[in-house]
Amino acid sequence: MTTLHCLTKSPFQQPLDCVLERVLPGDTLLFCEDAVYYLLQNVKEPLPEEVKCYFLHDDIVARGLKTNERITTISYHEWVELTLVHTNQIRW
Repeated sequence: MTTLHCLTKSPFQQPLDCVLERVLPGDTLLFCEDAVYYLLQNVKEPLPEEVKCYFLHDDIVARGLKTNERITTISYHEWVELTLVHTNQIRW
């Protein structure tokens, strides 16, 4: 069983450490809404290799942020596909 963790709060409202304590190998993190501000921090470093990490493209654009080659962005359609692949979902 895998879990899709949807982060919606900015890094100033919820530290990533709280979420990472509950992430298991094979899980996926999706940063959407104000959680895309994690782009301003070095998010990829503390994540285990077995955990996939995505950012919602439209939310990045809406906030005027820029991505780099290390960040994987997805569309709303791809988000729906993630919900179908994972057994559970948690919204943070």
